[in-house]
Amino acid sequence: MKIGICTLVYNCLDFTKEFIKSIQTKHKYKLIIFDNGSKDGSYEWLKSNELNGYDLTIIHSDTNLGVSVGANRTMQMALEDQEITHILYANNDLIFRPDTIDHLVWAWDSRQDTRIVRVSAVDIRENHFNSYNEGYEKIMNMSMNKVFIYGGSYTCFIWDKWAIQKVGLLDKNVDYYDDNIHSEEILRRGYFSVTFLPALIYHRGSGTLRMNQKEKDLFDKKFIKDREYAFKYFGAKTQDDIREITEQGRPIWTPRIEEINKFINNGGEK
Repeated sequence: MKIGICTLVYNCLDFTKEFIKSIQTKHKYKLIIFDNGSKDGSYEWLKSNELNGYDLTIIHSDTNLGVSVGANRTMQMALEDQEITHILYANNDLIFRPDTIDHLVWAWDSRQDTRIVRVSAVDIRENHFNSYNEGYEKIMNMSMNKVFIYGGSYTCFIWDKWAIQKVGLLDKNVDYYDDNIHSEEILRRGYFSVTFLPALIYHRGSGTLRMNQKEKDLFDKKFIKDREYAFKYFGAKTQDDIREITEQGRPIWTPRIEEINKFINNGGEK
């Protein structure tokens, strides 16, 4: 087996370096990175000798094509690679726990229900803690039991070519609501996604947006356009309507740190 580890970068070179450094797995993998018009030297660094030894494919655009287009390009590349059996997509502003990728592979291969088309890692964000270091230490040392929870984060997930054929890639017309729309599309087609609790990632949470404040006006305009698109897709009038629709039938959407702590304190009882 071979994993295609796909990610999208836009500036934020330090995040990308941390992300790549944190990749650990016993399985063979290819790293597929889409540089979405970075202006901070990210593309030049990706092509540098520092990444010699990696099985690496770099896709580059001179301009920012948006999240969904870039993410889809990486996964499409993985689909076309005959050696790749598992496709893992992850944001570049996260850090993997050393066992996370192997946990996700195990969870995907061990799932019993063929309606499951995605298995996500637990997305724990920096803003849950007093400091970045406090959160990092807790996440890296947290002991977890194996359990699936319905719903899942789009920050980091695993699937394969069969699953993508069933539910398709992200909607290229929208970025800010891509996760909501794709999750709902999965449900409408009769499938669902799960979170695998031992698989943890430490996420800076919208780090790319925060680190590109100079383009805030462009992001804000795109957000308004995407929201209108999402309203039409869901038949919603407000953002709360979208949230209510996407949470129907899901005991837990994306587990929060409080819910994870409660699970641990209860000895693994949901």
